[in-house]
This record gives sequence, C-alpha cells and structure tokens, in this order.
Amino acid sequence: MRMSKFFSKPVFVAAALIVGFSFFGCEIGLGPAVDTEAPEVEVSTPDVNQSVSSDILITGTCKDDGEVDRVEVVAIRSVDGGIKYEARSADGVLGNAELTSRTTWQIPLTYTDGKYYFGDTELSLPDGTYIVDVKAYDMFNRQSTVASRSFDIDNTPPVFILSSPTSLDNADGVEYGRTIKLTGTIADAHDIDRLEIVK
Repeated sequence: MRMSKFFSKPVFVAAALIVGFSFFGCEIGLGPAVDTEAPEVEVSTPDVNQSVSSDILITGTCKDDGEVDRVEVVAIRSVDGGIKYEARSADGVLGNAELTSRTTWQIPLTYTDGKYYFGDTELSLPDGTYIVDVKAYDMFNRQSTVASRSFDIDNTPPVFILSSPTSLDNADGVEYGRTIKLTGTIADAHDIDRLEIVK
C-alpha cells in the first residue's frame, strides 16, 4: 500500500503535464485541416452569349476550403429544350471536366467533320444557343450550386450576294472608270463582323 501511495503522486503529476501540453499545443475547435464548407464553381469562358465556332473550350474556376475532387458537366442543353445531354442520364454520355490545376478546369469540345465530340462521345450540336451547367464536388462529396453559361454555336458561313457589278468576267466586264462600287447583300444568323475584298 505504501508503494502505491508513493507512486500515485508522480503518476498524477505526469498525467497533468501531458494534459496541459496537449491543451496548449492544440487549436481550439475543429482545426484548420477539417473541411466544413461546400465547394464553389464558376464558368469563365466563353463570354455570355458569345458566338463560337469549330473547337470550343469552356473554362472556369473552382475552390474549396479543402480540395476539389471533380467538376461535373451536369448538362449541355439548347435554350429551346430540343437538345439536352446530361451527366446523370441513362446512357451517361457526359462526365467530368478536366481539372487543369487545383482551382481551374476545362471542357474541350472538338469539332470534326461537322460533329462535336466530348472525349469519345459524339454530341449533336447544330447552330444555335446553348447552356452548359457544371457543379463541383469536394473530397467528402459535398457539392456546389450549379454554375451556368450560355453561348452561341455558329458554324455556318454568311451568304454574300453581289448585285453590282453584274459580271466578274474580264472578257464581258463593264467599264466603271477608276472607281468601282460594289453593292450586294449579306445574310447570316448572327451579326456580320466584316467584309473582306480578296484580290
């Protein structure tokens, strides 16, 4: 019994020191390493309602108080509702965006022989206005709200009809002197950017 009492005080002091060091050496609360917030995601490009053609690169940013696990392509859809590809559809045609860093991502849509491809998946995206929806997930599967961006696909060249001069054949041309006035009409589904005269 005396031996037990003799060792009880040192043991108690050692335990108290361990508790004291643990208390002062640790941060109060959950600590900075615990992921408590849902991630955030934004779409950067294309610009809102920007007209794009050929290969399309959709990019954006993402962040989390821990680490973003993936950015999911929720849907690519036309504004009229006629075309809609979804990540969680039965065929699962859409997947995840490419994470280019811890805070950036991209969705490359490749245009080949009149068709768009997302990876190996073929997408039917004729000229029109589309919306892309994305969502970010962290390592604990918490998800962000959906971020969306609308853009126009225009792979059809404008139509130019020359009204005057009436002939471009040198052998049957009309003399106009030093000044030649070209008149005609241009038609396109989008705004005309410029008209170039090629020699």
